[in-house]
Amino acid sequence: MKLTQNIEMEMLCEEIRNLRNEIQAIREIIQKESNKRQFMPETDLVFSKDGDIDSRVSSMLLRYQIPVHIKGFKYLKEAVKMEIAEGALAVGITKVVYPSIAKQFDDTSSRVERAIRHAIECAWYKSKHEYFFSNMMGKPSNGYFIALIAEQIRFGKIEYSA
Repeated sequence: MKLTQNIEMEMLCEEIRNLRNEIQAIREIIQKESNKRQFMPETDLVFSKDGDIDSRVSSMLLRYQIPVHIKGFKYLKEAVKMEIAEGALAVGITKVVYPSIAKQFDDTSSRVERAIRHAIECAWYKSKHEYFFSNMMGKPSNGYFIALIAEQIRFGKIEYSA
């Protein structure tokens, strides 16, 4: 009994050390980012090419660890591009976004919604310990996640590297 408790305590201590190291690494990343922003002039985020916004959205989705091989990746990419270009979420995600993506990919609105939800679940379960999900109490909704990505791209909050 005593040996089991000692092993459990050692494992718990090791887990705490790992978390402390992760927090320190995140702090260092945030510090580096804030230092970069102090010396970099603000860039104009008007996208001149469709490829530019395409690569930025893809890069951001990859940062959230959304697998490229699932349908939700390409559907999310289109939804974020729609939100950036025309603010489609304000009109309605179920009335505008899902049907237009479904029409573009020859699918149904419900399948588009489910594929996007699945992609967000993948990101949530893979990376909820990381800094961009750490402040959320629960898994984000489709609309919230799309808006979050679009705002981060619009305002250049995260570096775009795959």
